[in-house]
Amino acid sequence: MASQAGCNPAVFGLWPFDSVPTHGGPSYFVHSKGAQSAADGEAGVVPGLMGAASFHTVGRGFAAPLSSCSHGAGRRMSRTEARQVFTAKSFQRQVGGLWCDHRRVDRLRDESPGAYQNIREVMRAQRELVRIIRELRPVLCCKGV
Repeated sequence: MASQAGCNPAVFGLWPFDSVPTHGGPSYFVHSKGAQSAADGEAGVVPGLMGAASFHTVGRGFAAPLSSCSHGAGRRMSRTEARQVFTAKSFQRQVGGLWCDHRRVDRLRDESPGAYQNIREVMRAQRELVRIIRELRPVLCCKGV
């Protein structure tokens, strides 16, 4: 259907589960917590955080990390620590121009952008694992609480 609409096909995956074949041996079911498959030529998405870019990628099939890459920026601090460090006001400063329902801001402090690593640094660090096809800029971010 995507090709009929003139769009690229969707990216599918069973993250965080990957079947990793071995050369001449059995396949293993690998749980890749915090990672996703980046097999050679495989399309993927590495999501950013609120207000930050996400990336369409193509895997390079680098064997050492089991042909995988990160699934996003990754946390710098736990949710508990983020709730202690960030106030509702600092959260609103960090998300900048994103609209936030002021009634829910206090409950979103653990998702403050400052609680996560810089997605651009993460992508730079995994340039041997994936090739960036396009950068996606968010226009809407919806967080459930």
